Amino acid sequence: LALSMGLPRQGYDDDPGHRAAMRRIVEACARHGKWPCCNTYDVEDFAAKVRDGFRAITLRSEVDLLMAGGWWEQPAPVAAGSTPPAWTKHPFAFGTGGAQMHTYDVDGDGDLDVITSLAGHGYGLSWFESVKKDGGIDFVEHRILSDKADETLDGVQFSQLHSVGLVDIDGDGLKDIVTGKRFWAHGPQGDPDPAGSPYLYWFKLHRDADKKVSWTAHKIDDASGVGTQLAVGDLNGDKRPDIVVGNKKGGFVFIQEGTK
Repeated sequence: LALSMGLPRQGYDDDPGHRAAMRRIVEACARHGKWPCCNTYDVEDFAAKVRDGFRAITLRSEVDLLMAGGWWEQPAPVAAGSTPPAWTKHPFAFGTGGAQMHTYDVDGDGDLDVITSLAGHGYGLSWFESVKKDGGIDFVEHRILSDKADETLDGVQFSQLHSVGLVDIDGDGLKDIVTGKRFWAHGPQGDPDPAGSPYLYWFKLHRDADKKVSWTAHKIDDASGVGTQLAVGDLNGDKRPDIVVGNKKGGFVFIQEGTK
């Protein structure tokens, strides 16, 4: 489950319309006992988290809701006291779910694509290209890592991509993917390749002049992996993003040292 909301702008945090929309979504999650990626937040904390970096699938200012089975389009605001119309569901299979979902203009064509793993306890990582179809929005899947265990990207493959981050790792202005293998998510027999090496990787985004996209896998570590989430930020003030993960292997901090 993810929120996809309007472009950040001055005064966004104080916009009552956006805060009200986020509050409704969070309170609905609380009522039904279902929270994004198995984590719980209070209303204000979760609203603060989802404000940062997400955008509306439709490129409008309203907050849309993105999930493994498709996306829900929020209707335009109505006058106070009026009954709000129902949200519009747009079914689409973004895998079976299990990790963070990100919206980002991967190919630089001005619309928002989707990046996520295909199964939190299986295999597969994809980006979904936003395209126009019959006057609406559709998506075309592009595999980064296969959903089949014996297919690799330049020799790279691992299961249980239970956490996916999106950040510009190398400072080239394009956001890259950070993900890895969750170790022993359900014990030694619970998932595909449960005792495999707990890899942590970043995938560099390449974008040609003609908007052709490719990815290069870079191994960070093979003895840590990811948990249900990961955190990326500049821990030591050197303007480079660092990575923090926690899981059944322990807690790990990776400080980026730049190009050697």
